[in-house]
Amino acid sequence: MTRTQVLEWFRRVSTEALEGRPEGMTIATHFCKGNFKGNHLFEGFYDSVAPVIAQVPYDGFYVEYDDERSGSFEPWAVLNGSSATFVAGLISTKSSQMESHSDLERRLDEVRAIVGDNIALSPQCGFASVEEGNSIDEETQWAKVDLLVANRDLIKR
Repeated sequence: MTRTQVLEWFRRVSTEALEGRPEGMTIATHFCKGNFKGNHLFEGFYDSVAPVIAQVPYDGFYVEYDDERSGSFEPWAVLNGSSATFVAGLISTKSSQMESHSDLERRLDEVRAIVGDNIALSPQCGFASVEEGNSIDEETQWAKVDLLVANRDLIKR
């Protein structure tokens, strides 16, 4: 199968799987590029994936954007005007480097300009995707959770 065929198969099967879901059930998806002990597994941009996957009737799209390998937010412009929430994973769980308020604000402004106002902020992935966890200490993990909470007002503009 080609990548295009795989994406179309995924879109069709996922859409069918969501048919008849109970009223009020929220369904979201997470685009993971790997998080094994703080190391990623995949690289590449969302350009070929987003336009197809955005057709699946998910209520939310959790998308990793914690480093340059994710590319621009442009592929997700297809969500502008939809009811789906774009959850920008801007806070890295793989690096102890703390994101700044100004960087988060700037990046969320970029997201808003492309995707619209239905956005949220989150870590890019979990803090311990495997038993060994990531290469950041617990204190830093909690500091990043605090950073997330402290910046929640950035999405309510």
